[in-house]
Amino acid sequence: MKTKKLILFLIFILIITSGFQCTATKKVINKPLKLVVWGVYEDRDALDILFNKFSKIYPTITLEYKKFTAEEYEDQLLNAWADDKGPDIYFLPNSSILQYKEKGRIIPMPASAKLPHREIKTTGIGSLKKTDIIDSIKNITLTSKNDLDLKFASVVGDDVYIDNKIYGLPLSLETLAMFYNRNFLNNAGIPHPPIVWADDKNSDDFVDQVKKITKLKKDGSFEQSGTSLGTINNISNASDIIALFLMQADTNFANTKNLIDFSTNKKIITTAINFYNDFSNPIKDIYSWNKDQINSFEAFKGGQTAFFFGYPYHKDQIPQQINYGITTIPQLQYQISQNGEVSPLNPVNIANYWVMTVSHKTKNSDIAWGFIDFATRKENVKEYLEKSEKPTALRDLIKEQSKNIKLAPFVNQILSAKSWYRGTSPELAKRYLEELTDKIKNAETDRDINAIIESYQSKINQTIK
Repeated sequence: MKTKKLILFLIFILIITSGFQCTATKKVINKPLKLVVWGVYEDRDALDILFNKFSKIYPTITLEYKKFTAEEYEDQLLNAWADDKGPDIYFLPNSSILQYKEKGRIIPMPASAKLPHREIKTTGIGSLKKTDIIDSIKNITLTSKNDLDLKFASVVGDDVYIDNKIYGLPLSLETLAMFYNRNFLNNAGIPHPPIVWADDKNSDDFVDQVKKITKLKKDGSFEQSGTSLGTINNISNASDIIALFLMQADTNFANTKNLIDFSTNKKIITTAINFYNDFSNPIKDIYSWNKDQINSFEAFKGGQTAFFFGYPYHKDQIPQQINYGITTIPQLQYQISQNGEVSPLNPVNIANYWVMTVSHKTKNSDIAWGFIDFATRKENVKEYLEKSEKPTALRDLIKEQSKNIKLAPFVNQILSAKSWYRGTSPELAKRYLEELTDKIKNAETDRDINAIIESYQSKINQTIK
């Protein structure tokens, strides 16, 4: 009898403890979660393609996009963060990554992320049919430095990889290209837009074409302008164009070490900047622009100038009646084949693009980075690029996109594209570069020019250190 009681007691204890073990195992329940994304230039319909694809795989997650104007964007971000609000994910110019990183406004990408996975299983048939929702957390490996080098254009890794961490990834990559008015070229007997800036042996270079197209009235004003170069305030992307000239001239202006060194290249720097300035100098034979002209893009849209330097987003703003084309940026270095064909040699182009990054205020950094990693993968971003008609940042999509006439000039430049600035004050650095150009224009002696270059090298580097 005692033995039976002991056995029953042990069974009772086993049942009780087994029950405690069951209740100690907590079932994962993935609650609905919304990620908020902020940006300026992104089209909502194009982003919805990525949002919907992500939500199909992770159905407990939804994404919402809020669009701002460029003028209000930064203030809106700062005000929201001051109130402990704001987006989980936000778009940021490539030139501002270090600025926001140094101010602690970015959570860098981790090596992996935990994402809420939901599996729906249906068993049985008819009235015996049963549906089970199984929630779990999956650990996903994210983009690595090796992935950056293998999959993205080189400039992306140079910009986003800082202190052994990734601070953002782009959906697309924009480069500066040359827009040209076909009617101006046709009327001047020019069959093709130029490949090089200037070449004494080549009568079809940029300088020669500008001379052929530009026409002055008797009062000295322009009847038609070859190009919009040489000034600051009325030229769109002036600092990028100046930076491009300096990079193409091999002045050590843009490098991965960040700091600018003009000490051994002052003569080359002066030549490059004077080339830019000469287009607004009335005593030069390439005079085609001045400070009294309207904005360069407005002039091109109005059919008043033959050449304009812009980015992909400009093409959507040009009126249909303007008969224009887009081509790659002319180069300083070139080679001539045996049959006389001119082609660029070691081309240098300039990149200007936005990346997605994760806010320091988010409570869902793993999921936010999980989405960014997902959205920038080839199989997902391809549909977004088709919808938005933007050039890719991925090497594997270059060949396919180069078949698109509208995108080819931009896409064909991404492997040779560089960023000129990786400091903490991009707007201030742009202003210094423009001031440097303007002051060299008005300098009287070589000594004055050298002093100006040294001064502005120091000023720009102060924003980088």
